[in-house]
Amino acid sequence: MIRLTLLIIFPMLFFSVSAQTDGSIKHQFDSLFNRHFKKGFNGNVLYAKAGNILYSGNFGITKYTGGISLNDSTLFELGSNAKQFTALAVMQLIENHSFALSSDVQTILPDFPYPGITVEHLLQHQSGLPDYMELFRKKKVWDRKKIADNGDVYRFLKERKPELLFQPGTKFTYSNTGYLILCLIIEKVSALTFDEYLQKFVFAPSEMKHSAVIRRRYQPAALPNNTEGYQKIFGKYQIRNTVSKFSCAYLDGVQGDGSISTTILDMKNWMDALRNNLLISEKSKEWMFTTDSVSLGYGFGFFIGMEGIWKNTIYHGGNWAGYYTWMFYDRKTQDFVIILCNNSYSKTPDIFIATREAILKAQKTTTEY
Repeated sequence: MIRLTLLIIFPMLFFSVSAQTDGSIKHQFDSLFNRHFKKGFNGNVLYAKAGNILYSGNFGITKYTGGISLNDSTLFELGSNAKQFTALAVMQLIENHSFALSSDVQTILPDFPYPGITVEHLLQHQSGLPDYMELFRKKKVWDRKKIADNGDVYRFLKERKPELLFQPGTKFTYSNTGYLILCLIIEKVSALTFDEYLQKFVFAPSEMKHSAVIRRRYQPAALPNNTEGYQKIFGKYQIRNTVSKFSCAYLDGVQGDGSISTTILDMKNWMDALRNNLLISEKSKEWMFTTDSVSLGYGFGFFIGMEGIWKNTIYHGGNWAGYYTWMFYDRKTQDFVIILCNNSYSKTPDIFIATREAILKAQKTTTEY
């Protein structure tokens, strides 16, 4: 396994940036990403404003063994940033009158074992469902030498019916299980697989030409311009594609809460489509971006920034099998940032915050002049 330090010796081999923006932002972004690249960051970044790409950078290689330089069309796994796509698909089906936000899940999935949970509870993490990731870590629940999928988790919920954490609608607790159930609802109502639905009604209309639902270990496929996810273990970066008790790969078959792979360019196109109401109406979009008295900082598939540097933004992060991903969109200024990393670089959240601060600083300077 090639150690990350080899990338630092020859940084110019694996680093490229294109920028057409204010000199201050360009300088700050160049400095920020170069600095973290030398410390270990491996990934891509894009900054756009009102649909115009102002900065994109590729820092590293697709794989530490036999990899090629990253480019703007390189695929990364989104982790929990996939939840925004699941939420959007649900809103499309609501617009088509397939069901309502207030619909009880049991009216859509009759064998769902928990009465009183609505679609909206699932979207806003108010269902009280225990997180399947915690449950399936237990040996008595799942053999971690096998890969679980949505069906395995759903059967467990029906057969064992673990106790809810709280009465639905009374608390906010981030739940991957809720978005897994939303995926099952999408498939049941549309009579399509999750990937088929997204390809037809989300990716294609958004011109997301490289994006797909990819379960890298559950259904391996040779994909061009793809990455591998790495995690540092005992001082060495190791690929996270094995199925064992030491890896989360035994949950790689699950969809809805994750499992989407995409590129920085596709994510920019996605945000353009959402911003311009190409996928859902303005009213439905506003529902996605609205909080309530229980989920104070979460809408449908997005965290909602209410104060501080995140005011006026929607944002989310993802962390899965070596991948770190972060995005935000400022609804007032139309600034959009997406960061995709594939080596679990621990300071990726710091980079994300720094990009937001740099943009706000530039805006303040422009306003003062």
